[in-house]
Amino acid sequence: MSNTFKTTTWMAKEFLRHFENNNTFSKFVTKGYGAEYMKPDMRPGATIKIPKPARFTATSGATASFPDTTEEEVSLTIGQYNTSFAPTGLELATSVSRDQWSERYIKPQAIALASQVDKDGLDLVRTAVANSSGTPGTTPATFLAYSTARAIALEHGMPAKGDCSIVINPIAEATITDAMKGLFHSSSEIERQYKEGTMGLAIGSKWSMDQLVASHTMGQRGGTPLMNGATATGATTIVTDGWTAAAANRVKAGDVFTIANVYAVNPITKQSTGRLQQFVITADTSSDGSGNATLPISPTIYSSTSTTLQNVDALPADNAALTFVGSASTLSTHNVLFHKDAFGLACIPVVPLGGGVESSVMTDPDTGITVCVSIGADVTNFKRLVRCDVLYGWAALRPEWACRIEG
Repeated sequence: MSNTFKTTTWMAKEFLRHFENNNTFSKFVTKGYGAEYMKPDMRPGATIKIPKPARFTATSGATASFPDTTEEEVSLTIGQYNTSFAPTGLELATSVSRDQWSERYIKPQAIALASQVDKDGLDLVRTAVANSSGTPGTTPATFLAYSTARAIALEHGMPAKGDCSIVINPIAEATITDAMKGLFHSSSEIERQYKEGTMGLAIGSKWSMDQLVASHTMGQRGGTPLMNGATATGATTIVTDGWTAAAANRVKAGDVFTIANVYAVNPITKQSTGRLQQFVITADTSSDGSGNATLPISPTIYSSTSTTLQNVDALPADNAALTFVGSASTLSTHNVLFHKDAFGLACIPVVPLGGGVESSVMTDPDTGITVCVSIGADVTNFKRLVRCDVLYGWAALRPEWACRIEG
């Protein structure tokens, strides 16, 4: 059993303070998973299974149809991340006082780990979110791309009130803040724009800037991609042809496309929204020597009215054309509008090493982040070894409740 020392306790407090101040995206998502790890006798493994609420449809009359109900679950895998440094005995004696530790060592460590947490979450936008608004490669300069993003997410069942956020990169923030400066009714929000360069609250969403918004370079594409044969409901891949033959990375994870005459449906009424369903490529894919390619996609295609998971009005037809968002090889940033339940973040306690290592474990009650600060010694080189560890994992819970705002 490790001991808790005043030095590591103070460092853990400082770490959490700086960590929280440097989180952006992570602040606005659903947290609290992994409660079972709080029990000392529970070790359920590194993967958490998170059930998604079942979906139902209403029927008229006294007769019940009792359709099959499919309950989905999402896997969230916990990983370990750390930062470390090793001041020498000479540095401790001549250069580093306790007052300097926070700014010189603890704060940079906290920023590095907080950035890693946010980056991992924002990377999900690229690979899990199919909904897309705006023009790749062009920073949105009007309100339309953002309001369209909200409309698309609402069409896919996102709750209309509360818990919605928009996270954008610095260029998008500067552009839209200037464009929208006269359209806010709240004087406090106008004041915030000028003092802080941020937008505050608009279209039912909290707006924030994050330098870690993901970017994506689209695939080379080429040819005239078409559906090749029939696709069954429940498909997570589609077979296509018509590509330029034998080319690597013909499409890349994060590319978004639509299929002719495959329209999205309202998740409750199952009526067509009148908007083509968007799909995202989930892994880089190359074409073969005949120009064929089997594309891994999300979301899964459900067309049958017998399942509550139906998300399209029809299965793709043979030779239906694929149309991709944006031009080939374009670099785009993925600003994002999302409901808090679109993404989940799990943080679990770090178990101290023990064996004489000085350690303190501390949890922030607001973010749920648990950190472990450990101090050891390298006697051979006369160095103090200091490390900060966190255990966390991300999952896209309801990615249809999010929409990329291309920039």
